[in-house]
Amino acid sequence: DIGIRMVLVASSGSVIRLISRRFVYLVLIALLVAVPLAFYGISTWMAGYSFAVGIQAYVFIIPVAIILAITLLTTGLLAMRTAMRNPVEALRYE
Repeated sequence: DIGIRMVLVASSGSVIRLISRRFVYLVLIALLVAVPLAFYGISTWMAGYSFAVGIQAYVFIIPVAIILAITLLTTGLLAMRTAMRNPVEALRYE
């Protein structure tokens, strides 16, 4: 897919955005499932204590930001490495 796009004169930036966007969507879907479950689990767990502390928003915002940053960094670097390769090499073996 990337080799064909590069042969058809797609820019490296557009290829990197395309691949990164796909992975970010998957991570966001996973976070939409995980964050409410984690909130429910923490709330249930903390309700058993007599001096329960309220759950702050930063407990979820900071890990989500870190996860998205790692996802963008990883997929961006891998996509950049793939986009910089010669597309003929990729198409030769397909």
